[in-house]
Amino acid sequence: MKNRKYVYLLLIIAVILLLVGLYQIRQNNQLVESKLYFATPDAMYLVPENRLVEKDQLYLNTIKELLVGPENSELRKTVPDGVVVNSVSLDGKLATVDFNEALIEKHWGGSSGELITIFSIVNTLTQFSEIEEVKITIAGETRETLAGHMGLDDSFEFNQEIVK
Repeated sequence: MKNRKYVYLLLIIAVILLLVGLYQIRQNNQLVESKLYFATPDAMYLVPENRLVEKDQLYLNTIKELLVGPENSELRKTVPDGVVVNSVSLDGKLATVDFNEALIEKHWGGSSGELITIFSIVNTLTQFSEIEEVKITIAGETRETLAGHMGLDDSFEFNQEIVK
């Protein structure tokens, strides 16, 4: 009888310690629900997909999640494999997102493809109230275009027209 009391007491203590540990982990790695914009199968529109993203370095982690691709099998990636986001910086309401050269080198091209890639990045970042415009750079430099159609020397705002 005495042993059972000790076992119950130990179980209660273990559960309390487990709950405290889980709470601390959750506090350290808070997650934020973010919208990531992926392409429809015909690559004509963007559709938001909700994803939990770590709050620490939220903008960078959100773009990293965008690069992973959609969880919904009916949606398509908007950024080619091999692309790496180097940084995301904020200056006022302008976010500058810098990618490696693979964004240009591996891009599939076409005006629609270019539009979808750019605005999946822009719409994903401008969901945050502190970001109104997005500038895309490659390896720390402003490039003329991504794939020959849309100029990258300007910044972009959220584009509702291509969101389905």
